[in-house]
Amino acid sequence: MSVSLSVFLSVSLSVCLSVCLSLCLSVSLYVCLSVCLPACLSSCLPVCPSVLQGVCSLFIPRIGITLFIVFYTFGNICTLGSTMFLLGPMKQLKKMCDRTRALATAIMITCLVLTLCAAFWWKNFGLALLFVILQILSFTWYSLSYIPCAREALMKLLSMCVR
Repeated sequence: MSVSLSVFLSVSLSVCLSVCLSLCLSVSLYVCLSVCLPACLSSCLPVCPSVLQGVCSLFIPRIGITLFIVFYTFGNICTLGSTMFLLGPMKQLKKMCDRTRALATAIMITCLVLTLCAAFWWKNFGLALLFVILQILSFTWYSLSYIPCAREALMKLLSMCVR
Protein backbone atom coordinates (compact mmCIF):
# COMPACT_ATOMS: atom_id res chain seq x y z
CA MET A 1 0.00 0.00 0.00
CA SER A 2 1.41 3.36 -0.95
CA VAL A 3 2.03 6.10 1.58
CA SER A 4 -0.59 8.41 0.10
CA LEU A 5 -3.24 5.71 0.22
CA SER A 6 -2.44 4.86 3.84
CA VAL A 7 -2.51 8.56 4.78
CA PHE A 8 -5.85 8.97 3.00
CA LEU A 9 -7.30 5.96 4.79
CA SER A 10 -6.12 7.10 8.21
CA VAL A 11 -7.39 10.68 7.69
CA SER A 12 -10.74 9.56 6.29
CA LEU A 13 -11.11 7.03 9.08
CA SER A 14 -10.38 9.62 11.76
CA VAL A 15 -12.82 12.13 10.22
CA CYS A 16 -15.48 9.49 9.84
CA LEU A 17 -15.00 8.23 13.39
CA SER A 18 -15.20 11.75 14.83
CA VAL A 19 -18.47 12.36 12.99
CA CYS A 20 -19.72 8.97 14.12
CA LEU A 21 -18.79 9.60 17.75
CA SER A 22 -20.47 13.00 17.76
CA LEU A 23 -23.56 11.37 16.29
CA CYS A 24 -23.41 8.70 19.01
CA LEU A 25 -23.67 11.35 21.69
CA SER A 26 -26.93 12.63 20.25
CA VAL A 27 -28.45 9.33 19.09
CA SER A 28 -28.74 6.01 20.89
CA LEU A 29 -25.76 3.70 21.24
CA TYR A 30 -27.52 0.97 19.24
CA VAL A 31 -27.83 3.20 16.19
CA CYS A 32 -24.17 4.11 16.49
CA LEU A 33 -22.93 0.53 16.79
CA SER A 34 -25.21 -0.97 14.18
CA VAL A 35 -25.43 1.70 11.49
CA CYS A 36 -22.92 4.51 11.75
CA LEU A 37 -19.78 2.67 12.81
CA PRO A 38 -20.04 -0.18 10.26
CA ALA A 39 -20.79 2.28 7.47
CA CYS A 40 -17.81 4.37 8.50
CA LEU A 41 -15.43 1.45 8.74
CA SER A 42 -16.67 -0.19 5.56
CA SER A 43 -16.21 2.99 3.57
CA CYS A 44 -12.70 3.49 4.91
CA LEU A 45 -11.56 -0.11 5.12
CA PRO A 46 -12.75 -1.92 2.00
CA VAL A 47 -11.03 -5.13 3.07
CA CYS A 48 -13.73 -6.51 5.35
CA PRO A 49 -16.95 -4.44 5.31
CA SER A 50 -19.31 -7.40 5.26
CA VAL A 51 -17.68 -8.95 8.32
CA LEU A 52 -17.92 -5.71 10.26
CA GLN A 53 -21.49 -5.07 9.20
CA GLY A 54 -22.50 -8.65 9.92
CA VAL A 55 -21.06 -8.61 13.42
CA CYS A 56 -22.40 -5.13 14.12
CA SER A 57 -25.88 -6.23 13.04
CA LEU A 58 -25.90 -8.36 16.18
CA PHE A 59 -26.24 -5.16 18.24
CA ILE A 60 -29.51 -4.02 16.66
CA PRO A 61 -32.18 -4.52 19.33
CA ARG A 62 -34.79 -7.26 18.80
CA ILE A 63 -33.88 -8.08 15.18
CA GLY A 64 -30.08 -8.06 15.15
CA ILE A 65 -29.54 -11.76 15.77
CA THR A 66 -32.21 -12.65 13.23
CA LEU A 67 -30.58 -10.43 10.60
CA PHE A 68 -27.18 -11.95 11.26
CA ILE A 69 -28.54 -15.49 11.03
CA VAL A 70 -30.47 -14.84 7.84
CA PHE A 71 -27.61 -13.07 6.08
CA TYR A 72 -25.03 -15.63 7.19
CA THR A 73 -27.20 -18.53 6.01
CA PHE A 74 -28.01 -16.72 2.77
CA GLY A 75 -24.28 -16.15 2.25
CA ASN A 76 -23.59 -19.86 2.59
CA ILE A 77 -26.38 -20.66 0.13
CA CYS A 78 -24.91 -18.13 -2.32
CA THR A 79 -21.51 -19.74 -1.90
CA LEU A 80 -22.96 -23.11 -2.83
CA GLY A 81 -24.77 -21.49 -5.75
CA SER A 82 -21.56 -19.92 -7.00
CA THR A 83 -19.84 -23.28 -7.17
CA MET A 84 -22.82 -24.59 -9.10
CA PHE A 85 -22.33 -21.71 -11.50
CA LEU A 86 -18.69 -22.62 -12.03
CA LEU A 87 -19.12 -26.37 -12.48
CA GLY A 88 -22.68 -26.60 -13.70
CA PRO A 89 -25.58 -27.68 -11.51
CA MET A 90 -25.63 -31.38 -12.35
CA LYS A 91 -21.88 -31.86 -12.01
CA GLN A 92 -21.88 -29.99 -8.70
CA LEU A 93 -24.79 -32.03 -7.34
CA LYS A 94 -22.99 -35.24 -8.36
CA LYS A 95 -19.85 -34.06 -6.58
CA MET A 96 -21.85 -33.09 -3.51
CA CYS A 97 -23.36 -36.57 -3.35
CA ASP A 98 -20.01 -38.29 -3.90
CA ARG A 99 -19.06 -40.92 -1.32
CA THR A 100 -16.32 -38.75 0.22
CA ARG A 101 -18.52 -35.72 0.86
CA ALA A 102 -22.11 -37.01 1.07
CA LEU A 103 -22.15 -36.93 4.87
CA ALA A 104 -20.62 -33.44 4.97
CA THR A 105 -23.18 -32.24 2.42
CA ALA A 106 -26.08 -33.69 4.40
CA ILE A 107 -24.87 -32.13 7.65
CA MET A 108 -24.25 -28.78 5.97
CA ILE A 109 -27.70 -28.59 4.37
CA THR A 110 -29.33 -29.80 7.60
CA CYS A 111 -27.56 -27.06 9.54
CA LEU A 112 -28.71 -24.45 6.99
CA VAL A 113 -32.33 -25.52 7.40
CA LEU A 114 -32.16 -25.93 11.19
CA THR A 115 -30.61 -22.48 11.60
CA LEU A 116 -33.53 -20.85 9.84
CA CYS A 117 -36.03 -23.03 11.75
CA ALA A 118 -34.47 -22.08 15.08
CA ALA A 119 -34.52 -18.38 14.20
CA PHE A 120 -38.02 -18.10 12.73
CA TRP A 121 -40.12 -21.05 13.77
CA TRP A 122 -38.80 -22.00 17.21
CA LYS A 123 -37.60 -18.45 18.07
CA ASN A 124 -34.65 -19.90 20.01
CA PHE A 125 -31.68 -17.67 19.23
CA GLY A 126 -29.19 -19.62 21.35
CA LEU A 127 -29.97 -22.71 19.32
CA ALA A 128 -29.79 -20.68 16.10
CA LEU A 129 -26.31 -19.41 17.00
CA LEU A 130 -25.29 -23.00 17.79
CA PHE A 131 -26.47 -24.00 14.32
CA VAL A 132 -24.49 -21.09 12.83
CA ILE A 133 -21.37 -22.48 14.49
CA LEU A 134 -22.24 -25.92 13.14
CA GLN A 135 -22.67 -24.32 9.70
CA ILE A 136 -19.14 -22.95 9.93
CA LEU A 137 -17.72 -26.31 10.95
CA SER A 138 -19.69 -28.33 8.41
CA PHE A 139 -18.97 -25.93 5.54
CA THR A 140 -15.27 -26.03 6.43
CA TRP A 141 -15.30 -29.84 6.49
CA TYR A 142 -17.20 -29.87 3.18
CA SER A 143 -14.72 -27.44 1.61
CA LEU A 144 -11.75 -29.46 2.81
CA SER A 145 -13.11 -32.49 0.95
CA TYR A 146 -12.16 -30.78 -2.32
CA ILE A 147 -8.49 -30.48 -1.31
CA PRO A 148 -6.58 -33.76 -1.54
CA CYS A 149 -5.48 -35.06 1.89
CA ALA A 150 -6.66 -31.89 3.66
CA ARG A 151 -9.07 -33.68 5.98
CA GLU A 152 -6.43 -36.20 6.97
CA ALA A 153 -3.90 -33.44 7.59
CA LEU A 154 -6.38 -31.52 9.75
CA MET A 155 -7.23 -34.63 11.77
CA LYS A 156 -3.53 -35.35 12.27
CA LEU A 157 -2.91 -31.75 13.36
CA LEU A 158 -5.81 -31.85 15.80
CA SER A 159 -4.68 -35.16 17.25
CA MET A 160 -1.18 -33.73 17.78
CA CYS A 161 -2.67 -30.69 19.53
CA VAL A 162 -4.83 -32.81 21.83
CA ARG A 163 -1.90 -34.93 23.05
